[in-house]
Amino acid sequence: DGGKTWTRTLFVNDNAGAVDLDIDPKNPNVLYASMWERRRWPWDVMTRGAGSGMYKSTDGGKTW
Repeated sequence: DGGKTWTRTLFVNDNAGAVDLDIDPKNPNVLYASMWERRRWPWDVMTRGAGSGMYKSTDGGKTW
């Protein structure tokens, strides 16, 4: 539908988001996503966390 609807398939936590997404040029079902967890408070910022990391899907992003 041209991006009108989305399904959340790679959800780590409310503080982590995808920074990069790469597709294997030889196999478009293989995806790599880098996630980065960040929290900001008025007095501090945390730029790492358990949600940060690399994730791989071999089924076009259905599972990670």
